Amino acid sequence: MRSKNWTFICTALSATFVASAAWAQCGDPAAGDCCIANGTPGCSDAECCEAVCAADAFCCNTQWDQICANAAVAICGVCGGGGGGGGGGGGDGSTCDKPGEFVLGDNTFANGATGVIIDMTGACTMQFTPQFYNTNYYLFTPAEDGFYSMSTCSTADFDTKIAVMNGCDPFEGVLACNDDGATCTGFTSQIPAVELIGGVTYKIALGGYAAATPVGSGSFNITFLGGGGGGGCEEATDLVVGLNDFDTSTAFTPVDLTGFCDPGAFGDDLIYNAVFYSFTPPKSDVYSISTCNLAGFDTRLAVFEGCTPADGVLACNDDGAGCANFTSEIPFVELEGGVEYYIVVGGFSAADQGFGQIEIASFVPCDLGTATAFEAELCGEDLNGGCNTQPTLPTEPIALGDIVQGTFWADGGTRDTDWYLLTLTEDTEVTLTIRSNIAAFAAAVDLGCNGIVGGPTVGECPGTVSVCLPAGDHFIVALPSSFEGSPCGLSVGNEYTLEVTGVPCTAIVCGSPEAGDCCVANGTPYCSDAECCDLICTADPFCCATEWDQICADAAAVSCKSCGGGGGGGGSTCDAPTVVVLGDNAFANGGTGTILDLTGICDMQFTDLIYNTNFYSFTPTETGTYSFSTCGTANFDTKIAILNVCGDAFAGVLACNDDGTGCAGFTSRIDAVDLEGGVTYFVALGGYAAATLPGSGTLTIATSDGPPEPPANDECANAIAVGLGGTPFANFLATGLTNACVSIDNEIWYTYTAVGDQDITISLCGASYDTALAVFEGSCGGAQVACNDDSCGLQSQVTFPGTCGTTYVIAVGAWSPAGFGSGTMTISQAGSCAPSCPGDLNGDNEVSSQDLATLLNAWGTAGADLNGDGTTDSQDLAALLNGWGACN
Repeated sequence: MRSKNWTFICTALSATFVASAAWAQCGDPAAGDCCIANGTPGCSDAECCEAVCAADAFCCNTQWDQICANAAVAICGVCGGGGGGGGGGGGDGSTCDKPGEFVLGDNTFANGATGVIIDMTGACTMQFTPQFYNTNYYLFTPAEDGFYSMSTCSTADFDTKIAVMNGCDPFEGVLACNDDGATCTGFTSQIPAVELIGGVTYKIALGGYAAATPVGSGSFNITFLGGGGGGGCEEATDLVVGLNDFDTSTAFTPVDLTGFCDPGAFGDDLIYNAVFYSFTPPKSDVYSISTCNLAGFDTRLAVFEGCTPADGVLACNDDGAGCANFTSEIPFVELEGGVEYYIVVGGFSAADQGFGQIEIASFVPCDLGTATAFEAELCGEDLNGGCNTQPTLPTEPIALGDIVQGTFWADGGTRDTDWYLLTLTEDTEVTLTIRSNIAAFAAAVDLGCNGIVGGPTVGECPGTVSVCLPAGDHFIVALPSSFEGSPCGLSVGNEYTLEVTGVPCTAIVCGSPEAGDCCVANGTPYCSDAECCDLICTADPFCCATEWDQICADAAAVSCKSCGGGGGGGGSTCDAPTVVVLGDNAFANGGTGTILDLTGICDMQFTDLIYNTNFYSFTPTETGTYSFSTCGTANFDTKIAILNVCGDAFAGVLACNDDGTGCAGFTSRIDAVDLEGGVTYFVALGGYAAATLPGSGTLTIATSDGPPEPPANDECANAIAVGLGGTPFANFLATGLTNACVSIDNEIWYTYTAVGDQDITISLCGASYDTALAVFEGSCGGAQVACNDDSCGLQSQVTFPGTCGTTYVIAVGAWSPAGFGSGTMTISQAGSCAPSCPGDLNGDNEVSSQDLATLLNAWGTAGADLNGDGTTDSQDLAALLNGWGACN
């Protein structure tokens, strides 16, 4: 889906569970075993059933699934539970007086329903609510001073909260807490770094998100991050105005900015592998501090008034506007001459470190010019939000020749967008010029809010763009380039000027010969066939507002007569459905305008409407179970349904699907539906939304034994061993998730055993989708040795040092949960392993007199050179005698 460049508002969905006053299913022998997922509501042990359903009404209202069974195992005596917790030994964890015990590494736990609620209000900031429910307590005593990570990230079967405390009461001191860890699935938790003192015993509180959150089990990981390496401010190296080298390659201590400064919209608020530098300005001034395009890894920067964030953080940044490799830029920070400040440089994650340069320069203000008009909105107000304020679309007027001075800001993940309305009496090549001390851009936008027309301004102070616009009304928007770092009241000012000039031109519209062919991606808005252009842009305004791209051309190929289309596919009504048969059926759906509403009849996962529905008829020759699929074989976001009566959902919908598991491109699959031989059924096939353009593909109908199986190497335990060279792969139907430098979705697993001590390169370049790749040493739980998201376009490649004979475990997956595709994994490594028995010159697996004779006969030549110096001599003789006997 296309998203608008200025969109910044996110929404959250929530679900409410309603419990009945009494659980009639509890204690019913027919309800099934409480200790396993039994497939029915409730379970056969009344006491256990009532305890679990009181916490999770789903278990009695809908189904006793694996989550219910896990809760029963943790708290029900009949399942061996009953207030467990204390997974690491010691007490049962039910109160702070009887804590369990955790150690370094992975700790298996099974929390009990303790009823203990602790409140972090005023003691530690949680992302959502401050209360922990059914809290279990554990002890941890670190062996040495340093930083530690604490985590249930993707390793617990319930919605967790965790905290590290000095004692039982949060007001004795909470060192760190977390509700939902970044990239953690299942709303599990992660404290990326907390500083602890060796030999001191701390209390770990582990509980659930809400009173209705069922207790559960999992693994709690504690990892020692190190005790330093980057040095604090006492080891800081001095920086000067200009370019300064930096190196974080031997640092591993994080610095936590949480609550002091938000470096950016992505990830947590830590600077990983942080190194302190000092800077004493030669004069009081506004300075820029930057690693922008000066480092080869993802950096973060901050400016401190003292040694710690608590002393004051003047500025911080993760990704600078327009900076390659996600490098950083603090564009302006006001510093006092002769005062020592600390500049902290590090990485976005624990995997980001290396060499680079920091540039410090006096800030050069932008000349805004002389304004002819002024924006009515003051900094901090929101009076002209345009496309971001639906449905009123408030704007201010602007005209050719105007130089409007306004203000904007960016802070806390939100930015101010100022919208103007420009009215043209004739086709005009409009030039927009924006000047600001804040990195910013301006652009023309169509009145339908579908996208930028002609591109944004390029450059800074000034940034400019020219675009030929037709007579009529147009939106003009001005906004900061980032979402952080520019609150109202900046020392350099929040002002900008936007200048609009123009000269006559001939604008391209639908039907203009200059617009290009409708049947191909032509690189301009619109296309040359007016009828086709109007049809496609009505469904997808992007094609006329911004660019006639391949999606527009594909739609034209299906829907436009000039491109060989014109409404093929199934019938627009049930009067003329197209017949499909067992096997593969090529289809080309038309823009029928028919909407099939399945609301309350069949759950389509998201919306229950099928847009631009085309109808097909299928008559099985024999009674049986069948599957229907466009999985990975259609070029648009499909929905399918199987009906008893064509077009009449209320006469019976046998099955439906929106997005099939493991299907690329949001395509669909119905795994199993029972049909009667000789009876005609109807397939409704259409798009996800009104804006989803009709497309083409293959509808596959097959006899079915149920859902298809995932790949054989879907689990790490079933990794497939591969060698050097190319290995074809496909991750369709893969289901896993691995947290590495990025979240690797839908991963499949391989192993490779190094054939030498040289570097190993693993490449997914050329794959058909946006890949992600990670490599672990030795086993599925081994240390991560390499990880990459994008190296060659959106595909991945890693290079890392190899060790002869070591087995590496490889996770090949996708950047997002919707990522499925295929490709070739290529592994390359030069060299070979040194012989395990170098003195065995005749290869009989024994160093003996025969090998000695061979060596002596080669004396002075390279014929029996064992140490690689080119000559057979006394050193080689010693090596042979040291290995005398049978080879190991």
